[in-house]
Amino acid sequence: MTYSKIIHYSKHNHDADLNIKSKAKILRKRMTEAETVLWKKLRMKQIEGLHFRKQHPFGIYILDFYCD
Repeated sequence: MTYSKIIHYSKHNHDADLNIKSKAKILRKRMTEAETVLWKKLRMKQIEGLHFRKQHPFGIYILDFYCD
C-alpha cells in the first residue's frame, strides 16, 4: 500500500476514502423528512441502549444508519 493510500483511507470508517467521507457529510446535512423522523428515534441510545450513526461511510458505500 502506498503512502497516499494510507492517508486517504481510515480504519474507523471501514476503508472509506476521503471522497466517500465528504459525500456522507453532505448527506447528513440533507436528510429527508423520513430519515429525520427515524433519526429522532435512533439517536442518543433510545432503542435498547444501542448506538447508531447516520450516513456512515463503509468502503465505497454510505450506510444511512449504522449500529456498531
